[in-house]
Amino acid sequence: MSTTRNVRFISFHKTPVYAVKGHYYNSGFYNYPYTFGLLFGLGLYARFQASPDEFRADYDDFLSSTGMYDAHTLASRFGIDTHSVEFWRSSLEVIRGQIKEFEGLVRPLGSTPATCDSLQA
Repeated sequence: MSTTRNVRFISFHKTPVYAVKGHYYNSGFYNYPYTFGLLFGLGLYARFQASPDEFRADYDDFLSSTGMYDAHTLASRFGIDTHSVEFWRSSLEVIRGQIKEFEGLVRPLGSTPATCDSLQA
């Protein structure tokens, strides 16, 4: 590959692509499916943490049923109420735990970030 071609390749990738992608920041809530999937998965993880053996017993069946039902129907077949605030709070508690773990890791480095406990729940 020639030097000239390398320079063009590098300069192309330094272009701020987000600046020409209006749907990234001007569409209301562009990443809803990703956010839903993340929080749904974390809600499942919270259930696993609360009752690993019970969770394991149904997990293969749960996975084999994905794509056959909408999320609410699928979840309800396994005793999960996606209309329940508590289910979604359990997802956020997993994230809160990860933040607290991160705070514990960076504190010895001399960093004094706002703590997770100081954030409004």
